[in-house]
Amino acid sequence: IIEARQFMISPSMWEGLGDARREVLVNMAFNLGYRKLNKFVKFKQALMERNYDRAADEMLDSKWSGQVKGRAQRLAKVMRTNNPAHFYDIGFVQQNTQTPRSVSLRSVVQRFITAGTRSIGDP
Repeated sequence: IIEARQFMISPSMWEGLGDARREVLVNMAFNLGYRKLNKFVKFKQALMERNYDRAADEMLDSKWSGQVKGRAQRLAKVMRTNNPAHFYDIGFVQQNTQTPRSVSLRSVVQRFITAGTRSIGDP
């Protein structure tokens, strides 16, 4: 979560994303790590400009997208719409409903979002 937030530079940018888009970044940071996520320069620029369609396009136009396939498609839909329902597309839910890691990550993200960014160590 900290890595995803650091990627966005400022707390106001992080908070301006909306809950579902923040969860996309947390998901990507968990999967890629900060160093690799930070190489998504055009993606980051699109986020800074609040151009979420272009950000989604940049996600899909990456080596990572080819590696994670369906996950990238789902996350790009969430990025475009800020609608968390796309995290639960039928194929993903049927394959992963009992996966402890995904359930655990989702609960951590939800706790972070509901607690606000102060929980990371902001004054």
